[in-house]
Amino acid sequence: MDGILGQTFKDFELICVDDMSTDNSLDVLRSFQDPRLCIIELPVNGEPGIAANAGLDAAHGEYVVRMDADDIAVPERIALQVAFMDAHPEIGASGGQLQLFGTEQEPWKFVLAPETCAAQLVFGVPVAQPASIMRRSVLEAHGLRYGKDWPRIGEDWLLWLQIAPHTRFANLPEVLIYYRRGEQNIAHGSDKAANFA
Repeated sequence: MDGILGQTFKDFELICVDDMSTDNSLDVLRSFQDPRLCIIELPVNGEPGIAANAGLDAAHGEYVVRMDADDIAVPERIALQVAFMDAHPEIGASGGQLQLFGTEQEPWKFVLAPETCAAQLVFGVPVAQPASIMRRSVLEAHGLRYGKDWPRIGEDWLLWLQIAPHTRFANLPEVLIYYRRGEQNIAHGSDKAANFA
């Protein structure tokens, strides 16, 4: 939470969705006294898209910045992304680079230009969901949300495929997120080829 609340960009709402967590996450969220914080408590634990849709439905800002609970944002993340999106109105969703930590340490690189992002969409995600920012007007204009029946792995790719006919993607060259890798990850130990199929 400190990594988000301590961002150099201050004008945002922080929507945290708790879908029946079994640890003390909800107590931790309630311990923060910040007027920007909005907590949504879902009555059941569902697929990741259900929690994400609850956050999207509650959002009021010009942009939606995704953040996973176990990752760490660099302090300038939101400032860099808002400046980029403001300067590129043709881009509807963008991201940046990831630095892994935990059981793996290497960086995850993502292509930068809209053309290479479009090509990447054929083979996988053009934008890392944990480092993504989306233009909310694009989502609302086309009724775009996560599918309730989408699988737990690959929902980001399916969302980008829904968004792609309506806008363009791009990525910043800077590391925006420290992405935790380990046994807690949904895809840990799974067969990546089978998941893509």
